[in-house]
Amino acid sequence: MLQSQRLYRVLGNVGATVSLTISLIYLLPRLAEWSVLPDFTVFWTAAQFALHDVASVYDTTALTEAQSWAVDPARGPRPFPYPPTALLFFVPFGLVPFWVAYWLWTAGSVLLFWSAVRR
Repeated sequence: MLQSQRLYRVLGNVGATVSLTISLIYLLPRLAEWSVLPDFTVFWTAAQFALHDVASVYDTTALTEAQSWAVDPARGPRPFPYPPTALLFFVPFGLVPFWVAYWLWTAGSVLLFWSAVRR
């Protein structure tokens, strides 16, 4: 029993290391030519809008313009396609500056993924 647990732990660590390595190999070169964090900018910007005027969250033109510092508007519209209840989850991230929110989001994601993999 102890041998199999040790084997699972080793395989899990190897799998996590391989996954992280592959992710970094693909991510790092893209960062040089990528717009800054295109997915998270939608969440954070919508949260910012919700804090001031909830109705404006669904104004695609305004939301796209507000994200232009990070994502080139020529890439297309940047709407918030989620239901209003999703804002309950995103608004806390809108209370802090973008990079603080991004790293909190990333740390939370890592913890949740690690928790799932660990089991």
